[in-house]
Amino acid sequence: MQVIRMLDLFAGGGGFSDGFKQYLLEKGIPYEISALNHDETAIETYSLNHPESRPFPLDIYKANPRAIIPGGELDLLIGSPECTFHSKARKPGKCDDQSRCQAFDILRWAEAINIRAIVLENVEEFVKWGPLDKHGMKIKERAGEYFVKFLKGLVSLGYDLQYRFLTAANYGAWTSRTRFFLIARKDKQRIDWPSISHARNPDAILRPWKPAREIIDWNIKGDSIFRRQAGLVPNPRSKTGKMKIPLSENTIRRICYGLNKFSGLKLDPYIVMLYGQSTARSLDLPLPTITAPDGHLALCTPFLTQIQGTSTVLDINSPLGTVTTKDHFGLVQ
Repeated sequence: MQVIRMLDLFAGGGGFSDGFKQYLLEKGIPYEISALNHDETAIETYSLNHPESRPFPLDIYKANPRAIIPGGELDLLIGSPECTFHSKARKPGKCDDQSRCQAFDILRWAEAINIRAIVLENVEEFVKWGPLDKHGMKIKERAGEYFVKFLKGLVSLGYDLQYRFLTAANYGAWTSRTRFFLIARKDKQRIDWPSISHARNPDAILRPWKPAREIIDWNIKGDSIFRRQAGLVPNPRSKTGKMKIPLSENTIRRICYGLNKFSGLKLDPYIVMLYGQSTARSLDLPLPTITAPDGHLALCTPFLTQIQGTSTVLDINSPLGTVTTKDHFGLVQ
C-alpha cells in the first residue's frame, strides 16, 4: 500500500495534522509526516504530540523544499499560516506584512516540488488579504487583492481548488468557531467536503450542537468573584506574587445579565453533588443525604462569559466561541 507523505508547513500544536492522521489510521493507510517551524517551542510541542514525525526547526522563508522532501514528491501539504494580522479579533492598528504574507510561501513550495494536494486553514478574514500602506495599515479599497493573487498562483501551477467557510460545531466539535478552508488538488481527483452532522436547530437528520458543559471539568473549583474583586486571588502568571486585577464594570454587567438570562428572573440555581455516583440534581427535588462533613454539596448557577470583545454571555448548552491563545472565557457559577 502506498505511503502517504505529509508536511505541516506551519507546525504548532499539531491539531491540524491530527485530523489527517485519524483518517489515515481509520483507513489503515500508512503515512510519513514532517513538520516545519522556526519556533523551537512550536516544534517541541509538535514533536511531543506527534513523536513519529520528522521535525525541522527551520525558517519557512529560507527552508529548501528539495532538501526537506527527498525526491521532490509530496502527497499532502497542510498549513495554517499566521492569522494574527488577518483576524477581526485583533484591535485595529499597524500590521506586520511579513506575517500576513506567509501563505505566499506555499506557492514557493508548490513550484519547487510536486505536491498532489494542499489544504489551507485560516480565519474568515483571510479572503480580505490585501496590501498595506506605508504606515502598515490595511488599504480597504484593495482588500482581497493578495488573496486573489494567491488563488491565481495555485491555478497557474495546475491546481483545481475550492474554498469554504466551515463552522466546527456543525461537524460535532464543542466550539462554534468558523474558519476558512481551501483544498487544492492537481491529481485530477474530485474535491470532497465533509457532510454536516450537527446544527443549531436540529431536525430528523442533523443532531443538535454539542454543549460546552460536556467538556467543562466541573471538579475544578473556581475562585470567588468576590475574592477577586477584593484583590485576594493570586495571578498564576505573575512571578512577583501579584494578585489578579478586579473584573471591569462591563464584565460585572455581563455576569448580571447572564444570571438573569440563563438562570431566570429568580436566579434559580441547581445542586451539584461532590460525592458518590451522582453529578447534579434539580432544586425541584428534595436535597439528597447531607453528610456530617461540610462541603459535599455545591450550589451552582453556571453560564459562560466572554471577557474580551463584543460578546456578552454565552449559554453553557451551546458550543464555545473561538478559543484563542489568551484566556477570554470565564465560567460563572
